[in-house]
Amino acid sequence: FFFIHIRNTSQTQAEMQFAQKGEFAQVQSKLLETNREISALNSKIQMSERARRRALLTLGELSTLNEGTVTYKSVGKMFLAVPKEQIETELNAKVKKLDFDLKAFADQGAYIKKKQAEYESAIKEVMINSSRT
Repeated sequence: FFFIHIRNTSQTQAEMQFAQKGEFAQVQSKLLETNREISALNSKIQMSERARRRALLTLGELSTLNEGTVTYKSVGKMFLAVPKEQIETELNAKVKKLDFDLKAFADQGAYIKKKQAEYESAIKEVMINSSRT
């Protein structure tokens, strides 16, 4: 006699559905985390752009002042008399740093959006595979 072991197809389908649900939940949680990263990155970009714009406006205002004009820099709750050139140097350095940061944020955003697209396609694939069974 030959014994043929036949698996219960309903049990196999149930196992597959359970595995697909687990895979779907895992990919969905990764997608949600990626969306949070994108949101945080967008807020960092907005803050950096705002700080850059403010520094450029301040540089524009400083350029209209005469050379002998007394300028002040706020330090905590007090103001210190600082030469105009020092403030301009600090603001130019700040603008350069913010430009570098914005470039880094753009690169990081491209990478995160690529991950997001991969997760979205994985979710579609899981949904297609689950509809086939």
